[in-house]
Amino acid sequence: MDQFTQMSHKDIEVASELSKASILVWMKLRIYSGASGRAFPTRSKMAEELGLSLPSINRAFRDLE
Repeated sequence: MDQFTQMSHKDIEVASELSKASILVWMKLRIYSGASGRAFPTRSKMAEELGLSLPSINRAFRDLE
């Protein structure tokens, strides 16, 4: 594992209410965003990297919004 992303107790609290796909997308976005806090991966790239279908990625983004 090359990098770490800090998580707070509040992050864990929020994650406990999300689906597995939503948690994976959220964590991947946090890794992509790094110090800048901004991330712009395509949904198809996220699906490929996480081994999820595009509809699952789309549902995860809706959940996270």
